[in-house]
Amino acid sequence: MFEKIPNRNIEPVFSPEKEITVSGVFISIREVLKNVPKVEKLASVVVKKVLSLEEVIVKLTERVKSSLKMSFKSFSGIGKEEKVNVIVSFLAMLELVRQGVIAVTQDKMFDDIDMETNDINTPSYI
Repeated sequence: MFEKIPNRNIEPVFSPEKEITVSGVFISIREVLKNVPKVEKLASVVVKKVLSLEEVIVKLTERVKSSLKMSFKSFSGIGKEEKVNVIVSFLAMLELVRQGVIAVTQDKMFDDIDMETNDINTPSYI
């Protein structure tokens, strides 16, 4: 069933010196492990939720349609909000202008932007 393999003279590839002992290897490993850098605990960071562009577009559409006209400053909360939220709000406004949902006007450079809708619904004065 099984064939007998004839004995061959196989020379070892690695043969440690006679001075190397098992206890010597353990001591060497212990020394190496002592010098391995310690793992430091990283500081924890709180990740803030960033508004998605889609959420802001829906929110802006609802607000402009319910009030007919509003300023960008009052919607985006410039001064109160984080810069990234103001940027996302501005991108949402630009997208709604592109879609023709709202019209915007700005009297002078760096003035507030007025947003209004062409869709006439009953406004709520909240």
